[in-house]
Amino acid sequence: MKIMFLNAQFGLNSTKGYWEELFYWRIFSKEKHLLKILEFIKKEGADIIGLSEIFFPKQYSLLKNDKKWKVYGKGASQHLFSGFMKAGNVLMSKYPIKRSEIIFLPTPFIDAQRVVLKTDIQTPKGTFTFLLTHLSIISQIRKKQFEVLDKICSKIKNPLILMGDFNTSNWKREFKKFIRNPKLKRLNFGPTFPSWKPNKYFDHIFVSKQIKIRTSRIYKDQRFSDHLALIIEI
Repeated sequence: MKIMFLNAQFGLNSTKGYWEELFYWRIFSKEKHLLKILEFIKKEGADIIGLSEIFFPKQYSLLKNDKKWKVYGKGASQHLFSGFMKAGNVLMSKYPIKRSEIIFLPTPFIDAQRVVLKTDIQTPKGTFTFLLTHLSIISQIRKKQFEVLDKICSKIKNPLILMGDFNTSNWKREFKKFIRNPKLKRLNFGPTFPSWKPNKYFDHIFVSKQIKIRTSRIYKDQRFSDHLALIIEI
């Protein structure tokens, strides 16, 4: 079973530097680039995919219209000054989603509303619980979000896979505290951001300690956003 995570950067396709966003036509080709990400997902043969930074409702609808996938997501206003713009997380699965839940994380009104998508998915290997999130860029808020996330993980009885953009470095105190959760093991991938010269460890996948990992890697052959994709097989 192959699992993937990617921060899709709204389909803006900044793979060489943020100066690329100065080319205004990229704004009008976001959905076209998202289709390229879908092609990549299919080519890789991924079974379950977590995506962050997806625009709602347009990009979310585009993903839901692909009948190959069961799709679940949540969009929220990005910040106080752009209430019209909604973006969020999307989980896609080839397998049935038995249960789904949106858990709201502590978020200040100046930041995007952060959530955890919690889904129970019936796979050929049994029922797994998937958590997908994208934490705040604000350190003090992120600390509170980690505390809530830790409690969520501790209560889950199914085999668990947590993935997302955690917006923090390995040496940050709140991250070091979180990875001490006895139910989880963190897979070591390396830096994923920015994709053109990775030096930050923002993106992670955690799994229950009983889950056996066959392979884990960063996809470097092609870039699709300002983050690199993570891929594991179990």
